Amino acid sequence: MDFVTTGPLKTEYEQECKTFVEMSDRGDPEESASICDWFMFDWFDDEGFGAIERFVSHHDDLSDGDVEILYDWEDSIHSIFEVRSVAGDRAQLRDMDSGDTFPVSTASQPGGPQLERRQFVTTRLLPLGKGFVFSGPIVVLPDKEAALEALELNRALEAMNSPEAIEQAQQEQCDAFHELFGCDEVSLGPSELNVTLERFQRYMLFERREPETNMSRAEMFKAQFGQDLKLPHIPPLAENFEPGAQVSILCDEFDGIVILPEYERFKRVFEAKDCDRAVKDSLDLLWAYIKEPEIPTVAFERIAEQTPEGVERVLRIVLGDDDFSIEHLYAMLVHYKEPVDGLDDLEDDERLWDLLDGNGGKPAKASRGKTASKSGEATASNKSVPASRKTGPASRKGGQSPSKSASASKKAAPSPRKAAAAASGTAKLSSKSKTAKPTTRSSSRKKHR
Repeated sequence: MDFVTTGPLKTEYEQECKTFVEMSDRGDPEESASICDWFMFDWFDDEGFGAIERFVSHHDDLSDGDVEILYDWEDSIHSIFEVRSVAGDRAQLRDMDSGDTFPVSTASQPGGPQLERRQFVTTRLLPLGKGFVFSGPIVVLPDKEAALEALELNRALEAMNSPEAIEQAQQEQCDAFHELFGCDEVSLGPSELNVTLERFQRYMLFERREPETNMSRAEMFKAQFGQDLKLPHIPPLAENFEPGAQVSILCDEFDGIVILPEYERFKRVFEAKDCDRAVKDSLDLLWAYIKEPEIPTVAFERIAEQTPEGVERVLRIVLGDDDFSIEHLYAMLVHYKEPVDGLDDLEDDERLWDLLDGNGGKPAKASRGKTASKSGEATASNKSVPASRKTGPASRKGGQSPSKSASASKKAAPSPRKAAAAASGTAKLSSKSKTAKPTTRSSSRKKHR
């Protein structure tokens, strides 16, 4: 727990706590414990790594047995349970969703409630040895009716976070952006960023109405969950940019809301007639877009779709490689944004890309690269050739780890927090100051395996 609350993940954890309180107006001890438990087992960073994977990558002194236990815990089960029997320090709990029964040790919760047969509880179970142990708070529900209501709420939340629902939310976000601004890209000064994004949030959540229901998202949220949806907080963004700089807000169907520095100037380089001069005048900006992991690949993709020849011509000058091909654009961006030991030269990444048939079919846009770990600790991506190299940058995003079982689908954030995040869409705010300041993103970035 210290690794999350006071260690390398402290900043991310505190941001999630802050967002939960802002959205739900709640902050009691039980909810705080619930948020901590959710963060440890269900939270994911931008690369798709959870707290357990970050912990393992940060501690190279763990035994193989400890690592195996920790990775087993990634298949935790968070659900509504009926207590079928209690004998000594053992209990049999039946998952009301799946119908499966689990043997659970009650010794792991000395301060928890006294379990009794035919009780209904909501809690999380972790696999350990031949049985399970409790994690986080055990909430005793009043009766079976309350348990069934909680089960339906959980199912509704899972539906809101399904791949289909997320894809629909992303499309609705793009539609809303087009309706409000008349395009999918807006350029403005840094001082206008917060006002513009807050205006978009108000429109998308409180003003725009769904054709089928004639209700706004906020109204639908209130009807389904009985709570008011609060406007998500956007931290001040102007301080991330040079005074007088120009920034662009992009709305992309896969990357969501992205903020890019000097994007208009960046685009003009690829349209210039005197390409050598344009590259020379903007070389630092070009390398920032190539190297900075916080700047997503969509920045290049949009231009490459319109003028592939221009992108190829400019990159040949920047890289000093007259043979560079636009077909290796992804390989080049992965090479610089996500460097891997053993692939020291760009040609190594290009050969790997070709070997894995990277040019046989461009990776799905849904697999676009995301940011590297901000806390600085080593992750699996810089210890060996990552799986993402097979299909494009950060293909783990939103995907399921091959070693994870279907039980991972049981994972659920604290109800008001998770539902509010889902209702607010899938916006991500990516900004770079000058050339290298941390990204600021909205908190609705959680992924299910």
